[in-house]
Amino acid sequence: MTRRSRWAGQAHYGSLGHTDNPEQHLHDLDRTVTDTHAGLADTRRAIEQLTAAPAITALPNGQLAHEHEKWRTGYHAERELAQELAMIRAHHNRPPITRSTSHHQVHQPFEHDNSLSIDGPSIGH
Repeated sequence: MTRRSRWAGQAHYGSLGHTDNPEQHLHDLDRTVTDTHAGLADTRRAIEQLTAAPAITALPNGQLAHEHEKWRTGYHAERELAQELAMIRAHHNRPPITRSTSHHQVHQPFEHDNSLSIDGPSIGH
């Protein structure tokens, strides 16, 4: 059986058809699902605790939903702006801006490199 015909026969399995050890892959996926469910349960408990906190229960009716909507709108606007900037930079073949290289970066002062100085008399001496 040729490699091409073997791969064609495994095509309906997707990428799993090309896995060297499908049993281990399945075990790893099962573990990932279990860990994800545990993380989801932890998150749900944290949400229950946070929504029961006095600072949240003391908010006026609808205030939490309003604050969440403000955050969500700002978050999506920031992501859209980042995507637009990435497309513009890609169009102009420029490296992407990261938070560490944004306009908030503190620039170091220029340091004179003495290794480039010329010893000897200067012009006019």
